[in-house]
Amino acid sequence: MPVRPGSPSAQGAKTARWATTMTRWAIRFAPSRKRQGTQAAKRWQFVGFAGPNGSESRGIVDLLAIRRVHIRTDEKFRVGDLFDIVLIQIKGGTAPWPTFDDLKRLRAVQRYYHARAVVLASWQKGTEPKFYVLHRLLEDRRIAWSEASAATIFGRSRRRVTTATRRSR
Repeated sequence: MPVRPGSPSAQGAKTARWATTMTRWAIRFAPSRKRQGTQAAKRWQFVGFAGPNGSESRGIVDLLAIRRVHIRTDEKFRVGDLFDIVLIQIKGGTAPWPTFDDLKRLRAVQRYYHARAVVLASWQKGTEPKFYVLHRLLEDRRIAWSEASAATIFGRSRRRVTTATRRSR
């Protein structure tokens, strides 16, 4: 059944598309604070998981950010063989934050893929997205998530986003 223009479902889908667009923009802008200014080799690439007609899809991860790591490791890998992966869940408008069960699923996916961080991007119309990093599995979202800048999460550093980044609030 098609969605009527102007209906709550259509408005929600439009908000979700804008939230995703603004999140991608903020991540691209973050590392160098220049628009689209990062070097092509180190630029974050995105994999979106939209459903049919751009609507919401199944699964806990809405967007995957991935980039090559250009560091020397051991003799098993050459420069550029490894990746940084960040799992992103996007919330726009009045969408509710993830539940405790969602947090457990996000953490399980992070461990499975050895992702650098789990990030919640929250966008409201007329503002830049706010980013929150999942630190603890607690039911109180104010403690489970800590706000961090996009530059801290998606900057040039290879290190994992840890509790040390919480002090940058």
